[in-house]
Amino acid sequence: MISHESTAADCGEPRRFVIAAGTGHYSQPGIEDLPGVEGDVELMASLFASLGYERVLRDRSRNPTARELVSGLEEWLGSTDRRPDDIVVLYYAGHGVRASGGRHYLLCTDSAENRLVSTAIRTDDLALMFADDAVRARVLIVLDTCYAGAGTTDIAMVANQLAAGRTTAAGNLWLLAGARARDEAGEGVLTGALTGTLAAPRAGAHQQYIDLSEITERVNEHFREHHPYQHASCTSVDTAGVPPFFPNRNFVPGLFGGELDAETLTRMRRERSAHFDPRARGVEYVGEVGSYFTGRAAALTALSRWLAQPSHDRRARIVTGGPGSGKSALLGRLLHLADMPVADGTPPETVPPTGCVTTHLHLRRRTLDDVVAELGRAAGCAATTPDDLLGFLRDRSAQFTVLLDALDEAGIVGDQAEATLIARALLRPMSTMAQVRLIVGTRRGPIEALGTAVELIDLDQPAYVGTKDVADYVKALLLAEDDPDSLSPYRGNSALAAAVAGGVAVRAGQSFLVANMTARSLINRQVKVDPTQAGWHRQLPNEVKDVFAAYLSRFGANEWRVRRLLTPLAYAEGQGLPWDNVWAPLASVLARERCSDEDINWLLGNAGAYIVEVRVGDRSVFRLYHETLAEFLRDSRRDKEAHRRITTTLLDQVLTRGGRRAWGDAHLYIRSHLASHAAIAGTLDELLADPEFLVHADPVVLAPALRWVSNEQARMVRSIYRSSLALHRQSDPMTRRQILAFDAASHQVPELAGELSANLPWRVRWATGSQVNPALQMSFVDHSHGVKSADCYELDQQPYAVTANTDGMLRLWDLSNGNLHGMLRGHMAEVNSVSHLRFEGEPLGISASSDGTARVWNLRDESERAVLSGHVGRVGVAAGLVVSGRLTLVSGGDDRTIRLWDFVTGQEEQRLVGHTGAVRALACGEVDGRPVIASGGSDGSVRLWSPAETGPAGSGRAARSWGERTVLKGHSGEVNAVALAELDGLPVLISGGDDRTVRIWDIRSQGQRCLFSGDMGWVRAVACMTLDGRSVVVCGTDSGHAHIWDLRQEVELSVLIGHTHWVRAVAGVKIEGRTAVVTGASDGTMCVWDPSVETRAKDVVWHAGGVNAVGAMSVQDRAVAVSGGDDRTLRAWDIESGRQRGVIEGHTGFVRAVACAQLGEVPVVVSGASDGTVRVWDLMSRRQRAVLTGHTDWVSSVACTQIRGRTVAVSASDDCTLRVWDLLSNSERGILSGHTGGINTVACTSLDGRPVALTGSFDGSVRLWDLETGRAWAVFTGHTGWVRALDCATLDGRQVVVSVDDDGGVFVWDLKDRKRCVRLSDAGAGTNAIACMQLRNRTVVVTAGDDRIVRFWDLHTRQRQEGFVLPAPGWSLAAAPDNRLVVGTGREVCVFDHYGETAPGGGAQASRSTS
Repeated sequence: MISHESTAADCGEPRRFVIAAGTGHYSQPGIEDLPGVEGDVELMASLFASLGYERVLRDRSRNPTARELVSGLEEWLGSTDRRPDDIVVLYYAGHGVRASGGRHYLLCTDSAENRLVSTAIRTDDLALMFADDAVRARVLIVLDTCYAGAGTTDIAMVANQLAAGRTTAAGNLWLLAGARARDEAGEGVLTGALTGTLAAPRAGAHQQYIDLSEITERVNEHFREHHPYQHASCTSVDTAGVPPFFPNRNFVPGLFGGELDAETLTRMRRERSAHFDPRARGVEYVGEVGSYFTGRAAALTALSRWLAQPSHDRRARIVTGGPGSGKSALLGRLLHLADMPVADGTPPETVPPTGCVTTHLHLRRRTLDDVVAELGRAAGCAATTPDDLLGFLRDRSAQFTVLLDALDEAGIVGDQAEATLIARALLRPMSTMAQVRLIVGTRRGPIEALGTAVELIDLDQPAYVGTKDVADYVKALLLAEDDPDSLSPYRGNSALAAAVAGGVAVRAGQSFLVANMTARSLINRQVKVDPTQAGWHRQLPNEVKDVFAAYLSRFGANEWRVRRLLTPLAYAEGQGLPWDNVWAPLASVLARERCSDEDINWLLGNAGAYIVEVRVGDRSVFRLYHETLAEFLRDSRRDKEAHRRITTTLLDQVLTRGGRRAWGDAHLYIRSHLASHAAIAGTLDELLADPEFLVHADPVVLAPALRWVSNEQARMVRSIYRSSLALHRQSDPMTRRQILAFDAASHQVPELAGELSANLPWRVRWATGSQVNPALQMSFVDHSHGVKSADCYELDQQPYAVTANTDGMLRLWDLSNGNLHGMLRGHMAEVNSVSHLRFEGEPLGISASSDGTARVWNLRDESERAVLSGHVGRVGVAAGLVVSGRLTLVSGGDDRTIRLWDFVTGQEEQRLVGHTGAVRALACGEVDGRPVIASGGSDGSVRLWSPAETGPAGSGRAARSWGERTVLKGHSGEVNAVALAELDGLPVLISGGDDRTVRIWDIRSQGQRCLFSGDMGWVRAVACMTLDGRSVVVCGTDSGHAHIWDLRQEVELSVLIGHTHWVRAVAGVKIEGRTAVVTGASDGTMCVWDPSVETRAKDVVWHAGGVNAVGAMSVQDRAVAVSGGDDRTLRAWDIESGRQRGVIEGHTGFVRAVACAQLGEVPVVVSGASDGTVRVWDLMSRRQRAVLTGHTDWVSSVACTQIRGRTVAVSASDDCTLRVWDLLSNSERGILSGHTGGINTVACTSLDGRPVALTGSFDGSVRLWDLETGRAWAVFTGHTGWVRALDCATLDGRQVVVSVDDDGGVFVWDLKDRKRCVRLSDAGAGTNAIACMQLRNRTVVVTAGDDRIVRFWDLHTRQRQEGFVLPAPGWSLAAAPDNRLVVGTGREVCVFDHYGETAPGGGAQASRSTS
């Protein structure tokens, strides 16, 4: 069954302890006694005792001295009897004072105000006792003193310092202050508020604990009404999980995490599952007594026999039928029979093998992520994607049987997109797995998405419903033999019950729901029908809406009261609607009549039979027990208006601060589901105009809702949000804020970037935008396997894409919504290409794989049509050609051959030989009425093939004899892509290759018509299409860009920026009447672009490759940044405006290092690259001054300094040497050797007036060099990995070097003493860059790395400072004037401004991102 974490039953019940102490009498004069403290202490001890706490240290509770209380705490905490799962509450009441320095003290009975250090308890000392590594209990400290907020702040500061160096699990420390830092506290105020709060919890039976934040808010509600001068606050330090201090009195232990009848919570202790178990008994909710399930033997028998078969037919069983047909009841009964002893009279053929169902799940309002996570836990794996789960199940040998109900109810109300996604992305591939048996209950809507490997059990078909099933069921309900307390007027009268049941069955048809509700209505209203009256049964309802209306009518004058209170549940998103502060306001606005919490209490007590309570996390929500009832209460004609009112009301619930909505404090339901309501209401655009909503809204819900935006501003926001969507889903609000601000700057929307980063200490000033593009409409990142090829097709007038992936599968994508449509399995190795064509009205996909085969697939039913084997080795490409109604398949491979295959027989027909290298590309078409094949190969040639002219095409084998028509030469590297097109009525061939060119060939003249080149990188894919009446070619390159060229004008139109890896697939498709470009990359992403949106011009003003190095200097009183990247260029940027000042070209390899210097009056840049050269550039003219050669491997780092007044450059290389260059004479001054590994980094400074260099190497050492003599002065060892980066700084007048290694260790070395002076907290493995800078006269160390976090340390205090998160790995850093930082991240260059510490309130209200 479903796996679970260890509970109290597994490892012993957690123990609860309360330490309640206080001081009311003070021996020193001048300190006023507090006579009410003793009562407060006893009241708190009693209150927690009622919650299951054991009181300890009772002898230190009344008027203790400071020494007595501290020693008592230390002795008790240090006892060997303490356990990690202990729950401890410390309450202290009495005087609290703030010393002159602001530090908070707790006064004890012997305390003297002039001797606080020796006579009082320093409040932050409690952190040393309770937050220490040795104390792993979960601790709540409650301070009921004056200025208590200052005390908890002191505790939090010390505890956070302890947490920074913690090596064990989280410390779990919570703090509650009864007063603000500057406010006094009244006696009895906090204790009175807490007592009232805990007496009336606002939570249901599933919620085990009341959250501390909710307790605090309730306390403050009490304060505002009765003690407005006092305000409580809570905080947590290094915590994990829900605070377990305040058990919920309404909690019912042992409940299954599903739905729950609201009227009969006390019965829940004996129920295993609230959804399936009642339905297994033939009732709709747990509160109903008895078991009335009847009939459906044929369906149960079919399922039971299938489950008992030793071999699996690899077909899922789908239980379907109309509303109320008993799908859930059948599944519940099956589950019951599989797990429970069989009762007498149960047909044995309907009983499945005991324990055969591994796990079950109710899918109502669940998302794909939810289902993956739940099934993953049941299977024993931590799955986050469908691929994770499917891969785990594929490797599993044990049988895994899954029972799922209500697939059609998944996702947003009224939207089948999520159900379709779950079916296609997860359930369809599961259904064919040998280890998995899948049973799904659903209405008919999602069935097609489940594919063809299914067997339907349709409960509306006579084969599965007996003629007497419904009548027998109603008879059993009317007789109520299992319920001794039933008031049914039919009890004991079998004949009457049978007659009435027959009439009810006639009206209900095959709807068990209608039959159930009708029978219940007759019983509840005490109606005894006279079946002798003619036509009596025609007065009975025959639809759910009629019977539900009849149920409501029994409330008489209260009927509309019930309706208006139930209606909000019908519109609830997610798992249901929370009670607190949401249900009543929504009922009021939908009914236009005030509804209160008292009304809801009345509803649950009088009409709760059709309401269930569901646990979501640690909270309770409520919903209607059957979707059909929700459909009855919703008015489809007014749905949009209803959602508009709901949206408006929920917005009104969000508090405002300083004129802005405080989304961080909004109710969880609002943050989670407001986007769905607004999308249906058509008001999502307005929400997206609020940056704080973007920060705090649940990305899982907001992301799919974004497809409903309408105006241009909202579309831009959508583009910004989608740029880092995968990161948003896994980020906390603060991290999301930082990433959104960066992406807004990248999209050149500085106003939004500014609003998002307001009040942050570091704010993005500008970013080049090289990794984003407003033309990007959506991206698919649901798998982690590289895309090698793609093509587009239409299915039922909807656009789809098929992709070939490195994991051996083909994936089908619905381009209208970005959902995964299906997966094709069969290849045993990576799939290298896929193409699409239509044949006999069906869409076919043709794939080629490294497993040596080409395959043909029907893309409609996802079946495999043919397997073509014969190539020796890898098959790189495959395509198809239809001639005279006959389909010929074409494949090319590493064996240098092109092979033609007959689709019907699968036999090879002909082999074309000519290429002297692997065949990389194929295109098939027709030229001048004759079929042609174009091919490209690793030999650099493009070849055209056509059949011999011996007769009409298709008339015989001779007519199908193909030969080489021509060889087109011009490419100087491998040809990776070819395509056929028509230009001005003339047939042309387009080819692209590793020589970074796209060439257009005139097929008739066999000559090159034109050539497209530029900063494109290796061309990996080409596709031809028409955009706005222009013939264009789109090419994907290894730079991560897709370039669009106008074939007629021979100009580049735009560049599509968004991928971070090679673009290996391009295709065109029509979406909503507009041409879209689809691209796929080796990082596993697919992007859909609208090329009509203004895109980047061909004059690219950013790096086309990763930014490996950045530097900064002042030029003519303007701060300038210089960057170098994998695109072999250096670029200069105005730091103030972000404007590109120039591009410097000349290197033939990746630029790995830059350094800035002043050579007389000339500002110069020194660069090093993978071409082994060091180059010197005039920054003003951008001309090359010198090429310095000598290194025999990559130049990894450069730095500049002066030796006796002459400017020199120092370069470090993978050849293990350091070289010194005179920049005036452009000559080499010396070679410094000593490292035993490549040198990764160099920095220069002066020591005792002499110029020195510091180097870090693969050998793990840092070396100090005298640049005048070339001698190594010192070798610093201690790093545990190779040294990745270092920089020099001055600390308190002493020269230091700060270095970081491959393990993330940050070391500070004193150059004077030649020793390590400190190791800072780790920067994280994969740190790529380090820089030292001055911020407000403080020396600060900055690091950036692959984890995307930019970290800061104050070197004076050695403490971490607040940093920020990037959307891509940080590769380079440089300090700039005016407290600015230049960062290279991915292909972006960006600048951040420092604004000091975070201002209180405002935008940065969420918790900080973690390191």
